[in-house]
Amino acid sequence: MLVFYLSLIDDEENQNKFKMIYEKYGNSMLYTAIDILKDDYLAEDAVQEAFLQIAKNIKTIRTDTSAETKAYVVTIVRNCSYRMAQKNSKYIIMPEDNIIEETVADKTDYESRTVSIVMYEEMKKALATLDEKYVTPLVLQEQGYKISEIADSLNISQSAVKMRISRAKKMIYELLEAKK
Repeated sequence: MLVFYLSLIDDEENQNKFKMIYEKYGNSMLYTAIDILKDDYLAEDAVQEAFLQIAKNIKTIRTDTSAETKAYVVTIVRNCSYRMAQKNSKYIIMPEDNIIEETVADKTDYESRTVSIVMYEEMKKALATLDEKYVTPLVLQEQGYKISEIADSLNISQSAVKMRISRAKKMIYELLEAKK
């Protein structure tokens, strides 16, 4: 199957990037899809659909950090799995924890780190309450992807991406304000 995906990509540099993603994250993607769909065959279909989207957008995918790349590909396979599950009405989907990473500029600044960890936990809880369709564009934007790249990856319009991000931020703000 790898040969098929590579045939969709024009230049060798992007083919190598895709091959690295395929080999390094293929199993994680499959486990994610199985966890969502609870069916091995449907999960394989979701992973194949995800790899098609990744091949289509390979030029825009950054592989600077392993965690960022993994978050991106897992997000893509999650969306493919959720769409597939929606088509198959016998599945009830409950989104799990969203993939976000804590970043702290100075690891020795314990006061800032403590505040950052508390905020991280509050944000994580707030994100967990939101619908996946709002969280995914927000997480991808926070990872540095452009609106157009997010729209292509999620197969929605750019205006829909902007609206979902705006709504997600508003919902998070309201949730965090309610805790005060």
